[in-house]
Amino acid sequence: MDQGMNYVLEYHLEIMSEILKFKAQTTPFKDYLFSNNALNNTSSITWWLALRNNISEKMLSLNMQLHSAVASSAVLSTFGFIYSKVRNRLGIQKAGKLITIFKHLNK
Repeated sequence: MDQGMNYVLEYHLEIMSEILKFKAQTTPFKDYLFSNNALNNTSSITWWLALRNNISEKMLSLNMQLHSAVASSAVLSTFGFIYSKVRNRLGIQKAGKLITIFKHLNK
């Protein structure tokens, strides 16, 4: 969880207050949204879309990206290319940034 919060602090500081409201389960994140029934019978994308009018577009966009990301073989092979035996001290965060750059350059 700390890595996720650090990511938000570094790249999406403008939605930090919304994330803290989510964690505290305060407005617009009401108690009934966290009931077992709501969580077990609703997809995560539907859950966030239900809050569309109460959260910022940036928060919704980030959650849609998070919940629709696919671990594809292309990403994994790119990770293997970036994070190899030669670059084993690269670190996960730097490797992730390099993969993002690599993917954007190869679009």
